[in-house]
Amino acid sequence: MIVRKSVIGISVLGVLILSASAVPGASAELRAYECSSSAPVKDYEDAHCVTNVGAGHGTLGHILLPGQETITGTNAKTSSETAAATVSVLKGTLAGVSSEVQCTGASGTGSLTNDNTEPGLSVSGTGTIKYTGCTVAKPAGKGCKVSGGAITTKELAGTTVGQAANEVKISPKEGTELAPVKIEGCSIEGLNNTFPVTGSLTATSSGATLTTSHFIGTAAANILWGGWGCGVQGSFTVIFGNGQVLAFT
Repeated sequence: MIVRKSVIGISVLGVLILSASAVPGASAELRAYECSSSAPVKDYEDAHCVTNVGAGHGTLGHILLPGQETITGTNAKTSSETAAATVSVLKGTLAGVSSEVQCTGASGTGSLTNDNTEPGLSVSGTGTIKYTGCTVAKPAGKGCKVSGGAITTKELAGTTVGQAANEVKISPKEGTELAPVKIEGCSIEGLNNTFPVTGSLTATSSGATLTTSHFIGTAAANILWGGWGCGVQGSFTVIFGNGQVLAFT
């Protein structure tokens, strides 16, 4: 699947994450394209096919994916004009304590399928994301660590079916858990536990990148961390099997 900014566990992280674009004159649902220099119409100049510069004025363009494709993903080159990685952030309240986990790396594998038949134009996919370089930013100075410095999501499902333009819904493929987050070493005993991230969230697509930015603090939120509303922020770019990035339109 394709993603822009991920959840911590997609990202959980924003999400794997899917990418797509709006279908003019039809539904708002998105489909996946290869952002390629082999496209018949070259109307993009940037590596992730985000800014349309006009037909014949770019070096890259869209090639519609015909069906199911295997993909990988990463948070590398998702910020600073595709030159740097985006840090994934998970914020919430655990055991009554304001808590935050940050992860510097994110990579994933999965597959996606375009539905290219009218009127159900859409893209759906599944995959998992592993977040690395994970640390507990809050509470600070309490010795808290993410077990193994990594978080691996459950198998995730993403779809543009029924979603607004440039949006992808990300949820667990089975059950309610997006990812388990195990914290250890805390001087605050109540934080030494595995806190699941559950529910679903919406990622926004832009070119080849999926982005999540959810900061909700109630028990009625769609995405929970340890049973309480949380915030998930991140970015994820999906890559096609031949090394080209995927774009959504």
